[in-house]
Amino acid sequence: MRTTRKTAIITGAGGGLGEVLAIEFAAKDYDLALVDINSRGLSKVREKVRTPKNFISTHIADVSYPSQVEKTVRSVEKQHGRIDVLVNNAGIYIAAPFSQLDLSDFKKVMDVNFMGTVYFTKYALPILQKSDSPSVINICSDFGLIGFPNKIAYSSSKAAMRGFTNCLWTEEGDKNLHVMIVYPPAIDTGLIKNAKFWKLEKRTLEFEFVRKNSISAEFVAKRILEGMDKKKKILKIGFTIRMIDIASRYFPETTHTILTKLKNRFDFV
Repeated sequence: MRTTRKTAIITGAGGGLGEVLAIEFAAKDYDLALVDINSRGLSKVREKVRTPKNFISTHIADVSYPSQVEKTVRSVEKQHGRIDVLVNNAGIYIAAPFSQLDLSDFKKVMDVNFMGTVYFTKYALPILQKSDSPSVINICSDFGLIGFPNKIAYSSSKAAMRGFTNCLWTEEGDKNLHVMIVYPPAIDTGLIKNAKFWKLEKRTLEFEFVRKNSISAEFVAKRILEGMDKKKKILKIGFTIRMIDIASRYFPETTHTILTKLKNRFDFV
């Protein structure tokens, strides 16, 4: 089914922020191409956002494999006839100090969080460039701004995403492509609940901390679409993110000292 309506690809759309983004894009009259490795989650979200007017396609794919990403993008183009927005949201979370982190786990986080973004952007870019108003939206993290202890794999993947996005701005910014990187605060999704931790009790403690100190995915999703509409390049959501950004840029050594001390203050670190 080829369509004249705008189409958004959302990775990691089987739950969490990806699910809520799908709801928000559908409310703005977008057709959707939902991507996730979780087929059950995709089916649930598809039924939630489907209306008599829109067209929703689902694509089961592991974003860490370029062949699967290329196949998915081709399928989206064939079914929708266009791609107007790409939201690189898929991600996994592993928490462990580097000395105890298995290198295969480190690589997996980089492959999903960073290379998945690279693969989807690479294969979707030629199709996006045909749109009148194309956008690439990369969902980053405050851990991409600072080096939080025992989050080295996740922080590295998000810092790499930050560098990639910066370069994409300079290369494509004068070619009608809108590129935006998003720094959301802690969101109460399944990311931590389903994550791999070096100590099981750490996962429970961090999950409870995030649950008590997070903001809603609905609020974040609305801000993301507002940022896209306003053609923002950098979207920092919330006071905490803005303070982390300022601290990391203007007081890097002090920030590192504070973060090192946090290891002994918070049980979940």
